[in-house]
Amino acid sequence: MLVYLNEMDNQEDIEIATEKLVNENGWSRLKALSAIYSRYQSEKRLEEALIVQRLLNLEESKIAAESDKGFHNDM
Repeated sequence: MLVYLNEMDNQEDIEIATEKLVNENGWSRLKALSAIYSRYQSEKRLEEALIVQRLLNLEESKIAAESDKGFHNDM
């Protein structure tokens, strides 16, 4: 994974790195965020890992909301 992350990344930096992984590797946002999260954890970059965890939770919520729309059948 060749995404260059700075010494102290903010949410914007993380979003840019996520989109780069999505575009270059054909990954989902969830997979890209998970890869970045793992990297931060292994590097003991806890502040950045917390930012990514929030983004992961948001992405998972979006996916759940989208899948819920498909299963409701109002008659």
